[in-house]
Amino acid sequence: MKNTGTRKIVLLSLIGVLLAVYVLQLLLGGRNRIKTLSLDGEPDAIVLQTGADAAGAVRIVNRDGTWLVGEQEYPADPEIVSGMTEALGGLRLLGTVSGNADGDLDRYGLEGGGITVTASRGGKVLRTLSVGKNTSTGSQCYVRVDGASAVYLASGALHTTFSATVDAVRSKRVYSFDADEVTRVRVESADGAFVFERNPAAAAGVQEEGTVTVAQDVWRLSGADGTGAGADPDDAKVSAWVRSLATLNASTWLAEGTAAPAASPEAAVTVEAGGRQYRVAVYAGDEDAEEYVASSSESPYLFTVPPYVRLRFCKQLSDLLKQ
Repeated sequence: MKNTGTRKIVLLSLIGVLLAVYVLQLLLGGRNRIKTLSLDGEPDAIVLQTGADAAGAVRIVNRDGTWLVGEQEYPADPEIVSGMTEALGGLRLLGTVSGNADGDLDRYGLEGGGITVTASRGGKVLRTLSVGKNTSTGSQCYVRVDGASAVYLASGALHTTFSATVDAVRSKRVYSFDADEVTRVRVESADGAFVFERNPAAAAGVQEEGTVTVAQDVWRLSGADGTGAGADPDDAKVSAWVRSLATLNASTWLAEGTAAPAASPEAAVTVEAGGRQYRVAVYAGDEDAEEYVASSSESPYLFTVPPYVRLRFCKQLSDLLKQ
C-alpha cells in the first residue's frame, strides 16, 4: 500500500511538471507566433535616418502620384520606393528575440538607433521602424517597432531595403520613347554629320514571304559626305540601332553645377520621335574608361554612361550601311 501511494505521488508530480512545461510552451509559442503588421493607410512620405544623423536623413515624398527624393526632389525610382512601402505595409514579425535589449543593441545592429524609418500620411505617423542588421542568411532582419523596447526577427533583408542614399533612390531614367515613332535621327561628330529619315510610304509597304506578311522599315540617308555620300542604309541595322536609342538610363548622376569636361562633345545625337526631340551628347574620355560623361535635353544634370552605351551614340556611319 505504501509503495502504491508513493507511485501515485511520483506520477502526480510528473504530471505537474509536464503540465508546467506544456503551459510554458504555449506561452513561448504565443510569444513567437508570426505576426503581420499592416499600415492604417498608404504613406505619402518616408524618412530614413541612420543613427542620430538628422541632417543626413533621406526624405521621400509623394506629390500628385509621383515619388520624389531629397531636398531637390529628384524623381525617385518607383520600384525601390515600392519595395519600401510593401515592406512597411506588410511587416512580418517571425518572433521576439529579446524583450529588452537596451544593453546589447550592438548584437542586433541597433546601436545608436540603427536605421529609423518613419512612414507618414498627411503628417500623421503611420509607423516608426528601427532597422538593425540582416541575419547571416540575408533573408531576415532585427527590428524594433513603434518605439517598443522588444527586438523582433522580421522577414526580409530590411537593412538592405532601407539603408538607401538619395543617389540610390533617385531614378536613373533619362528618357524613354517608342522607337516605332522615330521619324528622324541626326548624328554629329568630329567625323562629320549624317541623318537617317524614316520613309513613311515605304515603311507602310509590305513584302510577301510565303504566307507571312512582313512589314519593313525603310530609311533614307542624307547629309553624309565622303564615302557615305549616296550609300544605301541597311534597314535592319538602322532599325536595330534606333531601338537601342529609345531608352536611356544614367549610371550615376553628377553633382548639380558640374561643368562638362570639354567645350564640345565627342558625338551628339538628336532623335525626333512622337513630335518631340531628344538630344544626347557624349564626351570623350580615356579609351579604357569605365564611365563616360553625357548630357541630355531631358535633364539639367550631367550623368555618366558605360562604354557600350557610349558606342550607341558615337555611331560610325559605315556600321549602318549595306556591305
